[in-house]
Amino acid sequence: MPDPSKPFAGFDDYMESREPGWKAKKAAEYAERERREAEELAAILARYGSEEAALAPCEREKVLIAATAHLVRMEWKNYANGRFEIETLDGWHDGIAQEIPASVVQAVSAAYSLPATVTEAYAEWQYWEGRDREIGLINDNTGDTNLGLAAEARREVVRRLFKTELRARSLAEVILRQRVVVESEVSAEREHEQAILADLEALARYGVDKLMERRKVVLA
Repeated sequence: MPDPSKPFAGFDDYMESREPGWKAKKAAEYAERERREAEELAAILARYGSEEAALAPCEREKVLIAATAHLVRMEWKNYANGRFEIETLDGWHDGIAQEIPASVVQAVSAAYSLPATVTEAYAEWQYWEGRDREIGLINDNTGDTNLGLAAEARREVVRRLFKTELRARSLAEVILRQRVVVESEVSAEREHEQAILADLEALARYGVDKLMERRKVVLA
């Protein structure tokens, strides 16, 4: 009888029977990922000097933590492995299952200036992605979110700005936005998205931005 605590037991054997060599392929992929992560971790430690220094809040995190201090609440939550007291921001503690409260969004948005352009929003979003990656590599936990709640909320705010909320100011920013969609791991219409990106890049080569600037001058 299958063990419910081990839902993937026997999966490797099943895949090997369907695709001979599957185990060796996955073992090689795992070894390569381990090698890359070891190199990343070594570079992180060389940059910061120690694990403690790398895990200490960065300047942005310090500002965000201070800006949300008035929203911190300790609450008891029931989990499959027991009942625990956890820290929340105005009741929010799960970036996947919960919508971030408006109070938290307002606090992290006002902590320091929000990006004003698509390019700036992308840069800050990638900063937080990198910071999450750093902490995850040190803690050997790259599969989950590793940012603190305040930083996680700020990351979501700037991600939304980049994805949908800011209007592009140039064709280059539209291309940047579309490239992120095409290169994302999940896509329902990959060929359609790639075609749009190719169209945008072609328009950029034809100098659409310069044409629009000339039209503005004429209309003025």
